[in-house]
Amino acid sequence: MDLLQKPNLIQNVCEIQLATSAVIKPAPFGSLQPFSNTYVETTAAKAVHFGKSSVALAQEGKTTKAGFLWEQTLKLRFPNGDLLQSARIQEYCKVKFIYVKMSGGLVFFFGRNDYYQNAPISVDIKNTPNIVEVSYKTTSVFPIGLTNGAADHLLGEDIPINFFNF
Repeated sequence: MDLLQKPNLIQNVCEIQLATSAVIKPAPFGSLQPFSNTYVETTAAKAVHFGKSSVALAQEGKTTKAGFLWEQTLKLRFPNGDLLQSARIQEYCKVKFIYVKMSGGLVFFFGRNDYYQNAPISVDIKNTPNIVEVSYKTTSVFPIGLTNGAADHLLGEDIPINFFNF
């Protein structure tokens, strides 16, 4: 990896999927970013509604006594006030993993906090009669990784293929 090379891909969030269950494992060695990327064997994910300006994905890293930790946050805002608002809000609380699909083709995997997930995602909800804001937060030992279907195609880094140009 050349740290002097400037990444030239600016991306926007284009889809969010919430998964209430999934069978996951760390990406195999020999693939890109094998420790932080995640391979999903099976999942039950549902796409959710959000507006372009009503979603925010962020992460912050800091040194602690236990080592370097990353705090990842995903915030969604959507309209409220229909007859199914209570049931809809409860569905947002059942999440185990979140797929964040980007306009450049990457799929971030939100929710794995260690080599295997051992802590659930924290969920905070605020709502008014018109708007609901759901905040998901997790603390991890590595930055947010990708999942299959994104840049990690389970190929070794020595294979000179760039999937972004196809």
